[in-house]
Amino acid sequence: MQLAAIGHRIERNEPIDFVLPAFPCKSPNPDKVAGHLPDEGERLALRNLNAWCEAIGRIHPPGARVIVCSDGHVFTEVIGVSDSVVTAYNAALRDMIEAEGLTRLTTFGLDSIWENDDFAAKRERLEQEWAPPLVDVRADVLAEPQTARMLRGMTRFMVGDTAQWSGSRAQLQRTAKRKAYDLLRLSRAWGDLLAHENPDAVRLSIHPQPPGAEKFGIRLIDAADGSWATPWHAVLVYRSDGRPALVPHREARDRFQPVITRGRISHYVEALTT
Repeated sequence: MQLAAIGHRIERNEPIDFVLPAFPCKSPNPDKVAGHLPDEGERLALRNLNAWCEAIGRIHPPGARVIVCSDGHVFTEVIGVSDSVVTAYNAALRDMIEAEGLTRLTTFGLDSIWENDDFAAKRERLEQEWAPPLVDVRADVLAEPQTARMLRGMTRFMVGDTAQWSGSRAQLQRTAKRKAYDLLRLSRAWGDLLAHENPDAVRLSIHPQPPGAEKFGIRLIDAADGSWATPWHAVLVYRSDGRPALVPHREARDRFQPVITRGRISHYVEALTT
């Protein structure tokens, strides 16, 4: 289906539009990130996306565009981040795109639709109109290995994003798994809404995808360790050889030197060895 959509655009000599649900907000855990606003990690990821579009343009002259669909407002009630924090992150992200001259990127979010509703009402509407029943998601987890892997990954993220927890590890795991099911439902709702809003666009994912999947996986940063980490769950480190890496903030604090920009940590660098 995705290849057909690309082929259709090529035949019509039109730009290829890609939709990427990503860049929600920073993790609320300070052991993972250095702050709540976009930093050098997001900057590098956005530059890479824009460069990718430009590379496509050298083969297909009409070029390509990526619609960055921030899903932070979709998940705030699940991940425990306020709408005001997400709004600030989104505004800074748009400013970054403009300041960097990344003309192949545009943005879309829950703030782009249903203008007369507040975010709580928008989330309720999204869930009612687009989210699958929980029983269907549970059945898919049992029947589809890819969905089961996604649930496990989301559960790990929810555990990792929990900065403070007074209960047992088992209780945390159960709570994280319940929230992961909520994330799966809302993620599907958001994806289906995006497909409705952009019926001719090609879907991208920040997660690796198997051959023949409905989405194309795209790695935002060519990390030194080959990981598919994202800058909103880690901090960027430039290794001594210049290559980027994404690591937990707690690790960066102990091992690398911070770079301060406009009064806050932008990223870290590895000291040169002599």
